[in-house]
Amino acid sequence: MSMRTKNSGVWMAVLLCVPVMMLCGQPLRAQTPAAAADAKSEPLDTIVAIVNQDVILESDVQEEMRFSAFEPYRMQTAGTPRDQALERLINRTLIRSSARC
Repeated sequence: MSMRTKNSGVWMAVLLCVPVMMLCGQPLRAQTPAAAADAKSEPLDTIVAIVNQDVILESDVQEEMRFSAFEPYRMQTAGTPRDQALERLINRTLIRSSARC
């Protein structure tokens, strides 16, 4: 391998790494403790349950509760409608994960 080929490879690596380092460093400098304290944080969604490696979110439970309104003849079990929706989602996730295996 000639010296020219080795040098061009080094320059290519430098040219590719410098923009990546600049992009990676940018958000780190932009976030300061003062800026974080000023910003109003609002949770987008919360984790309700973790089944194996699958996550069930609060929005999933709310959606399941809305869908259950279209099933008027479903047998009602003990517990709140939210608990029933969460139990259905957990069961569905378990069935889906066992079907993958």
